[in-house]
Amino acid sequence: MGNGHAEYDYELLLINDEQQQISHFALEAARVAANRTLRDRIGKDDYFLRILVYPHHVVREHKMMSFAGADRLQEGMRRAYGRPWATAARVYRDQKLMSVNINKKHLAMGQRALSVARMKFPRRSHIETKELKKAESTPTESKDNGQQQPASE
Repeated sequence: MGNGHAEYDYELLLINDEQQQISHFALEAARVAANRTLRDRIGKDDYFLRILVYPHHVVREHKMMSFAGADRLQEGMRRAYGRPWATAARVYRDQKLMSVNINKKHLAMGQRALSVARMKFPRRSHIETKELKKAESTPTESKDNGQQQPASE
């Protein structure tokens, strides 16, 4: 989200601290919260937000009856495969969850947006700031000095 084609000074990373399973509901809530914070405060062209995990794991739910006499109608845990309920991303310790590329003047607002997004996840995570190195274009010098090398056979 935002402008992916611009050059930015910093990359902010939201990094997971514990092994966990994050549902697609939590990932979407974090994306909406971070995007809204950045878009409303700095504009839609001054940042680039990415979600770095994808919810591949299907979470299933085995619904149980909960009324009087339910034990006569239900088979308990027999054939308890369940119906698909949600999808979740299995994340590990020190795995990157979200990234925001941002310029130096908006660095504090980018950290604030990731802090708001961090509250949507079930366990602890932290924010790291990485300065992006801009590639310096220097002319390369030729070492052959205009002399032709003999062809090797």
